[in-house]
Amino acid sequence: MLTFYTHPMSRGRMVRWMLEEIAQPYETVLLGYGTSMKSPDYLAINPMGKVPAIKHGAAIVTESFPGGSIVATYELTATVAAKDKAGTPLALAASFA
Repeated sequence: MLTFYTHPMSRGRMVRWMLEEIAQPYETVLLGYGTSMKSPDYLAINPMGKVPAIKHGAAIVTESFPGGSIVATYELTATVAAKDKAGTPLALAASFA
């Protein structure tokens, strides 16, 4: 499942829109500016401490435009593509190489 890190007043709205369009399950983690966004747990995901970010398995994308592109790729490959041992579609995994 995808995990979507965002703040309601961020550029994450574009990524959320794409997530809703593909109608795949995802978890939303809401972060606060200057608080949870700067926590050690989140900085391990995005060292810049900014949102949006998407995590799928070990793959992480931390910008809104690539995030939307990855969501679209995920939709196109999730049910028909070959998958790696973790279950990530190989086309999606290749996007992060």
